[in-house]
Amino acid sequence: MVDHKRVARIMRSIGLEGVRLRRRHRTTLANPATAKAPDLIGHDFTAAAVNRKRS
Repeated sequence: MVDHKRVARIMRSIGLEGVRLRRRHRTTLANPATAKAPDLIGHDFTAAAVNRKRS
């Protein structure tokens, strides 16, 4: 069994560094008070029955 301090000391003497894992930072936060973009195309996703689409 080897202590982590011993491993750190040996790695430091050899010149090795461990990988530092960083958390991902969320850069864009949606503001719920802002207006949603209008549906300019006018998609209609209603269906009369299952697997049927009105044309």
